[in-house]
Amino acid sequence: MTFWSGEKLKNRLLGEGLVSPFKESQVDCAAYTLTLGGSAFTSSDGQNRAEMVAQGKSPGEWNVLPGKTVTIQSGQFALLLTNEIVTIPSDAVGFISIKARAKFDGLINVSGFHVDPGWKGRLIFAVFNAGPQDLVYERGMPLFLLFMADLERSSELVKKGNPSYERIPADLMQRLGGEVPSLYKVKKKTNEMEHQLKSIENKVTIAYLLAGSALALVVTVLLKTALFSGEEHNHSIQQAGSSTVTSQTPPRGGTGGAR
Repeated sequence: MTFWSGEKLKNRLLGEGLVSPFKESQVDCAAYTLTLGGSAFTSSDGQNRAEMVAQGKSPGEWNVLPGKTVTIQSGQFALLLTNEIVTIPSDAVGFISIKARAKFDGLINVSGFHVDPGWKGRLIFAVFNAGPQDLVYERGMPLFLLFMADLERSSELVKKGNPSYERIPADLMQRLGGEVPSLYKVKKKTNEMEHQLKSIENKVTIAYLLAGSALALVVTVLLKTALFSGEEHNHSIQQAGSSTVTSQTPPRGGTGGAR
């Protein structure tokens, strides 16, 4: 298997009409650059879904008109349709990838990595935004790469019944139609829960301190009351004892009998 050089790409893609529309400026070394087309679908973590339904759109479906953009939220999947119609001849096989700049943004290709001999139509890329930021791409933006390689001979076992994609098909949209909780949203909710737990812990600590202070105050009052009562009791006993001693002491010059 030999990959096509840039010169062979230019000659065959243009001469045989293997890519339409074809632009020589999109031949990138040994690959051809494919651009974002007019249809896309993105999964969601629940945000903006109600707004899209109110607008009569399928949640996550994008009609990317010229000059318009599609947004892929952080931690979400997307289906992106190419603007170009690609034809793979019976003596070759195609390989697809994401351009490096988009990869550095966190965009990952999670679809198949090859295009069968005999394929004719637009390509659908399944991608995942693994970066921390939402990604915004405009229609016609160069995002993908197509490599071509020779087979040892022309094959009769080629792709047949190729669909003519003008938009993302409904069955593919259905597979990504549910909510996909992103890692960053989960992390955000975890941080919020930790903050709430910390707030509860602080309130519990304050409650314990107040309860301890109140208990100490009650104990102090009880002890003082007990001590005061004990002192009053001792004082009363002392007074009673003094009165008894006084009453039993005979007066001086007591009674004397006649001698």
